[in-house]
Amino acid sequence: MSQSIDLPARRSSPSRGLKSRSASKGTPKEARLFARLTLSQKALLQRAADLKDHTLSEFTVTMAAERAAQIIQERKTIALSARDSEIFAAAVLNSVAPNDALRQAARLHDELVAR
Repeated sequence: MSQSIDLPARRSSPSRGLKSRSASKGTPKEARLFARLTLSQKALLQRAADLKDHTLSEFTVTMAAERAAQIIQERKTIALSARDSEIFAAAVLNSVAPNDALRQAARLHDELVAR
């Protein structure tokens, strides 16, 4: 059985009237996200949304998108120490010709993956 929690109503700004913030911006919504939360998670998110003067949905989507972008950026970036940077640069600048094992690995890759 599902439970609900009664939280204080969100204070609305007179300048916004009855329209939601996203509707007033004219940004069309093309997808919907559903999530199940514990009561304490919902209360926490709602409190933070109230402090930012956002709806719960607006706050959740904004924060999730910001965190997703941050995670993607972290995964795209490789941080090297000064020593590791020097080793990498030396390997690139002083590369050696491929040996037989590397050529064989490349052929095997082509046979298994590239086709």
